[in-house]
Amino acid sequence: MIAGDCIMPHDAVMKPFVRAPYSSIHFVVASFLFLYAGTALAQAYPCPQGPGAGQQQVGTAGGSNGVASVPMCVDTGAGSAGYSASQSGPAPIHAAHWVLAIGTRSDGRAAYMLAADAVFAEDAEARVFRRCEAAAIRDCRVVRKFDRGLFALAEAADGGFVHAIYPYPQFTSEIRQAKKALKEAEKAIAEACVQQTGAGCTVKEVRPSNEWTGYDE
Repeated sequence: MIAGDCIMPHDAVMKPFVRAPYSSIHFVVASFLFLYAGTALAQAYPCPQGPGAGQQQVGTAGGSNGVASVPMCVDTGAGSAGYSASQSGPAPIHAAHWVLAIGTRSDGRAAYMLAADAVFAEDAEARVFRRCEAAAIRDCRVVRKFDRGLFALAEAADGGFVHAIYPYPQFTSEIRQAKKALKEAEKAIAEACVQQTGAGCTVKEVRPSNEWTGYDE
């Protein structure tokens, strides 16, 4: 049955049908995941470019009301880096699209804002400007985009920011290395900030690219 069609008995009275518009592709993706909760498909996630190594497409989300359909994939654990399709390989960690913007507060001090989107890079960029406006940060400009690795940012005593991307486990089988990566990134960004600014620094962010909850709102 096509979404929006309705099959009724011949003697029934047809009433006008009004389709409730989707607020965004994210609602559609969330609905897809909810319908398959408790099954293997509960691990499905958007793969806009189609299935890659170690992935299998299990369906699509969207495709109506002007919203383009988005392939949904699951990890198969096969065919990933260093593994042939006949071997059991590591499942990749699904990361989001991130955007860092820097602007100015009402007191003239610099401020930063992060935003993320699990599906579209352009939505992450639009979101960061909305978050800047909500936080009363003026003249926000995008200074970095990333979709993998470990983002770290430190603030210097003079109010400037130093930021960088550091290595982070890309597969679930390497997750035990995450704590070590976090500590190394925190130390590295603090040292880089001092070297570049010659002032005392405070580490503000050490954020894995797969931990976007709260930044996608």
